[in-house]
Amino acid sequence: MTAGQTVRWLLVREAKIDPRYRQRFEELGAEIVRAYFTEPIGTIVWTDDQGVTTLREAHEPMQLWLREQFDRAERKETWLLTMEVAITIFVAAELVMSILDFYCRSSK
Repeated sequence: MTAGQTVRWLLVREAKIDPRYRQRFEELGAEIVRAYFTEPIGTIVWTDDQGVTTLREAHEPMQLWLREQFDRAERKETWLLTMEVAITIFVAAELVMSILDFYCRSSK
């Protein structure tokens, strides 16, 4: 984690986008949406019963949805790191108590 990044335990910036976009993006997945995001602006992203959706129309919702996905991944990573630190502290505390118990019993 660099100096400019913040630790996210709870906050996820939820994308305020049309449910149709959200459903389509979740079907495609973050990697495919990210790949579409870098395509030329006139590219057709998908065709459905509501017509053709081009990258120009979907660009802003893609950006917002990808930010949300990044926040979710960052929150997950933060919680995993927090749990690893907590487990390490508990194991170290148990080790110290075991060593102290051993010395107390052996000194009698």
